[in-house]
Amino acid sequence: MLRLCSFFTALILSLSLSLSACKKHSEPVKTEGGESTSANVEGKKAASPEEPLFKIAEQSRKTLDDAKKLEEEMKKAAEAQKKALDAQEKAIEEAK
Repeated sequence: MLRLCSFFTALILSLSLSLSACKKHSEPVKTEGGESTSANVEGKKAASPEEPLFKIAEQSRKTLDDAKKLEEEMKKAAEAQKKALDAQEKAIEEAK
């Protein structure tokens, strides 16, 4: 019963973290003018063709870094939960 409860807690935690990460990264890449990159390219015909690609690459790098941080946070949360579960099981065994 205890393991089932901890499993659902971990599941809810991972889902909420994943959803918050998806929401955070679903926004379009913004440029100086506040327009999305595609609107900027179509509307202004950017001075250099590399500029929008650079911004997209920079945003992709930031997204990847955020994903790595999220993965580390999830690993730490899972380890903490496992330690707590082990401590609870040990306490139950000692109580017997």
